[in-house]
Amino acid sequence: MPPPGVSVIIVNWNTRDEALRLLSGLVTGADESEVELEIIVVDNQSQDGSAETIRRKYPGVRVVEQAENRGFAGGVNAGARVATQPLLLLLNTDVETSPVSIEEVARYMARVPRVGVLGPRVLSPKRRPQTSAWRDPSLLWLMLAAFGVNRIRGLNFERYRDREATAPVEADCVSGCAMAIRRDLLHELGGFDEDYFMYFEDTDFCIRARRHGAEVHHAPVGEFLHEEGGASRTVRLRTFLDFRRSQILFHLKHRGVGAAVVARALLVLASVLHVPALAVLALTRRGHKARTHLRLHWKGLGWLLNLRGGLVPDVDRSAQDSACGA
Repeated sequence: MPPPGVSVIIVNWNTRDEALRLLSGLVTGADESEVELEIIVVDNQSQDGSAETIRRKYPGVRVVEQAENRGFAGGVNAGARVATQPLLLLLNTDVETSPVSIEEVARYMARVPRVGVLGPRVLSPKRRPQTSAWRDPSLLWLMLAAFGVNRIRGLNFERYRDREATAPVEADCVSGCAMAIRRDLLHELGGFDEDYFMYFEDTDFCIRARRHGAEVHHAPVGEFLHEEGGASRTVRLRTFLDFRRSQILFHLKHRGVGAAVVARALLVLASVLHVPALAVLALTRRGHKARTHLRLHWKGLGWLLNLRGGLVPDVDRSAQDSACGA
């Protein structure tokens, strides 16, 4: 019995070369797989000629051009609206994989119908296991991270660090860098929450899926090589602030106003505690990385302490990031 068809959704923003590399891997070896693949690239108003280049090199790929950059969640939802296959596979442009690996994902979903969301095997480019599943976020995470205690083995309650996924397991949340979702489930839940621009939209969706009665699994199926970074490498400050904004927003949505206030305070504390150590490291001959992080935390403090933006402040997406080493 052939596996169910898969609509691959790739959200792209100014990562033309990475997207082309990913698409090359999807096209190569397609004849060796039984899965019916539909490939959709959602372009979030890239300025690097991504959409035109992809159309020219891969005419079989459907390109959806957004009139504005609506973030990862907005890109996923735009792709899902035009998808036709029963399974959706979200892939970051900094991922490399093959149709054979996608077939493994589709077969797993067919074998285990109670699974609504699947995180497959994610590896580094050197094929080392990469953390791609974690527990539900909590204020305890943020407190431990603020003091750096989460680096101590046994005190990191966020990651499933002590187990390598050698067998399928239920997980709280899996990474959106490579995430399979039943299309019907995505539509039933109203898609990804577009209040998140970057980060935590995958975590938010996994929590809502579990509340809806679907299971979230992390399983060693396929091979998805993840470089990490992608477009975020070129916008360091915005990435830094977006992560913190999404942390506050997540706690507001799932824990309430009080938790969001505490989350914001813990993020302030984390930067306050980081700044002195980074300032010392920045004075050393090899302190470039420390200087970059010092500037990020310093600007982040100003952003967090500015109460005029409300509890969940917006991020200025028009600003350049040259001051932060991008």
